[in-house]
Amino acid sequence: MFRDTAMRHLRTVLREGADKFAGSPALLAEGRQPLSHAGLASFVETTVGRLRSAGVGPTDRVAVVLPGDA
Repeated sequence: MFRDTAMRHLRTVLREGADKFAGSPALLAEGRQPLSHAGLASFVETTVGRLRSAGVGPTDRVAVVLPGDA
């Protein structure tokens, strides 16, 4: 399925970025510590594992809810 292929590709891109630029910032946000490429890849892998443990599969949809000031 397309979504599954796209997600694997995104995870591959993140892992490749972590391999090449491990300590370099991947995400910057005012008032927060930078998140490195390695940190972002690790966060994504941890999140995927937690979602899988909760029964969420690669083709399931997941909502992200943030506060209004996020």
